[in-house]
Amino acid sequence: MGVFASSSEQGRAPDAMRGKVTALRREMEGASRAQRAMQMGGRVVNGWATAGGAMVGAGYVAAQPVRGHSGCSRCPQSW
Repeated sequence: MGVFASSSEQGRAPDAMRGKVTALRREMEGASRAQRAMQMGGRVVNGWATAGGAMVGAGYVAAQPVRGHSGCSRCPQSW
């Protein structure tokens, strides 16, 4: 193949370039979708972990006065 391309090769070059650009765009769109899905999954897991931690913490805080109060000698026996 020489330095100069034939006219048929020059004619096919834009079509080949468009095909490559289209394929790259599809690949990038797929990567973007996968990245968004991973980010969304991370948000859901993080949200559940936060909610679970808050529930455990609230249960711990609520149980402390009950535990401390149950052994009180000054409390009436009717409680």
